[in-house]
Amino acid sequence: MSLKSAVYRPMTPTNNIIIQRNCDIKAYAIHRKKVDNALPLVDNKPSQRHNHMHTRLKKRQMEEERQAVIQKDNQILLENMAHIMSTKGRLDNRNEYKQKSLNVITRQRELIRIMHENRAILKRIHHAEASHDRMQLEARWKVITERSATISKSAPAATPHKQKPLPSSAKRSDLHVNPSVPKVKDSDLTATQELSLPSI
Repeated sequence: MSLKSAVYRPMTPTNNIIIQRNCDIKAYAIHRKKVDNALPLVDNKPSQRHNHMHTRLKKRQMEEERQAVIQKDNQILLENMAHIMSTKGRLDNRNEYKQKSLNVITRQRELIRIMHENRAILKRIHHAEASHDRMQLEARWKVITERSATISKSAPAATPHKQKPLPSSAKRSDLHVNPSVPKVKDSDLTATQELSLPSI
């Protein structure tokens, strides 16, 4: 029952209801104040935060050093670019490097050796004696030519070859004739004999 109701009925018997009501109101206010100011018996707060565990000083130091190096490089690059923009620059686009070989001395020695060998071979070829006598070969050819001419002049004239006639008593029917061989006429035999004569 509310303490501000029109008819107040205290929990305990009292002689004066108004005084009892004021005392109850005051006691209730004190009670509410104690409840509001009461501390918990169980510690449910988070653990204490340690700065050295959340703030990495070494990492921060390394990052600051890295940023300092980057800032220095950028400053140098900016100064170089400003110098290039304000002047003509110092661009070196000439390449005067001469190509060199590591074994040039060895190749030169090999070339000199080959040249000496070629000269020696050429000298031997120029001073070499012929294995055949030119005068002897010409004399022998002359003798062979003379003998050939002499033989061709003194050779007898060639006579035509005469074939012996067959006996009159022999008949064609007596000869063994192969049926697979075609018959040959007399005129063909005569022409064949004339073609088989040797020509001189």
